[in-house]
Amino acid sequence: MGDFGVDETTFLGTIGPEVVRIDPADFVRLLGEARPRRCRLWWRPTVRPTRSRRTSRRRSTRRPAEPSGPADLVREHDLGAVALHYPPLAAACPGGVLPFLGAAKLMQEGVGFGGEGDVTSAALVHLAGLLFGEASFTEMFTIDFEGGAVFHAHYAEANPALARDDVPIRLVRRDGWVGCGGPSASLAFATSRARRR
Repeated sequence: MGDFGVDETTFLGTIGPEVVRIDPADFVRLLGEARPRRCRLWWRPTVRPTRSRRTSRRRSTRRPAEPSGPADLVREHDLGAVALHYPPLAAACPGGVLPFLGAAKLMQEGVGFGGEGDVTSAALVHLAGLLFGEASFTEMFTIDFEGGAVFHAHYAEANPALARDDVPIRLVRRDGWVGCGGPSASLAFATSRARRR
């Protein structure tokens, strides 16, 4: 998205991250090399599946250690963060499956993430994870000035390491992303209760 554009030379010289552009075809190639029989469903011990088809779940949950889409791109290109731009990715992937679960797993493992090609947010999530132990991608949607609260959300990407222990993580189906993509699996969970002052 154009509003996330940044001068990459200045970004590198001032902040430090180098932006590496990767063709969506590379992502599709890694998905094609994955062997379903070797897929491990890393969410199984803690997640209660709901409304998710087996095929979209299988495509979305391929783990590191096997060819696994986002995780393999991270290893292959030695990345500290990933910013995915969904429309070209959806156009390139079979069935338009988007890697929401892969993004969640990457954040859980300390890799920064930014949706919609947002490289500055991806770098920030990576740096925040280094500083504070856990971090997640999100956007500020609404401010409640009277209540002193800020509502943060995005579409289907969040770090499950921030989930509350007393509320189950659910596996849910997303039917695309804002006009692009096909049925994709993602996680839904509650984080710690907001603290009121």
